[in-house]
Amino acid sequence: MTTTPNQDAATLEETLNKTDFGHIINENKKPIMIGAVLIVVAIIAYSFINYQNNEKRLENLDHIHNLETGVFTAFMEDKIKADEFMTKLKGLEKDMIGNPNLVPSFILSINKIDQSTGVNQELLDLTQMWLKHVNKSNSLYLFLSLRISAMQEDLGKTQDAIATLEGLVGNKAGILKDKIHYDLVRLYMKEGNVETAKERLKYIEDNHKSSQFIQLGKIIVSGVL
Repeated sequence: MTTTPNQDAATLEETLNKTDFGHIINENKKPIMIGAVLIVVAIIAYSFINYQNNEKRLENLDHIHNLETGVFTAFMEDKIKADEFMTKLKGLEKDMIGNPNLVPSFILSINKIDQSTGVNQELLDLTQMWLKHVNKSNSLYLFLSLRISAMQEDLGKTQDAIATLEGLVGNKAGILKDKIHYDLVRLYMKEGNVETAKERLKYIEDNHKSSQFIQLGKIIVSGVL
């Protein structure tokens, strides 16, 4: 004897109702079905988003590589001139400015400009803009800040250079701490602030006893240099 779909449904309901758990399922069939559909949809959506993110990541890596070779390497190898290089830098997309993969090449490039023609306000402004996009916990932030302080000093902005370096004093990383304090010794002496210069020198003496900057700092504080 054959059964109709309605008979099959009725039999299923009777079977489910024989147990408490089955009864709960039977009474909440619609919410359970909706929940199952939502789970499936969520899994599909997650898979799609994950795929899209991977695709975007690969596109970004390709773009970074193109910038590395077409802009930074091209400039370092004298395939493009400084003015064209600066134009390309100013035209970069926002998500590429301060990109950790590009910062080392950026620093090398501004060093080349400095050695060639010296720094100017335009280059300083551009470098400061890059710094704003670098995470402070990244060591690249430290190196870029040190470069900025040197540029500020070259442009006669001693107080700005001091402010930049003072912003690094609280950096948890111990790297280059003696160099930072030594530069502060020099800059505070330039400003005539001998007491603060001595405090910075004392930090080096107390925390970096074998530092090469101790003797240099003592010479500067003594007024010989």
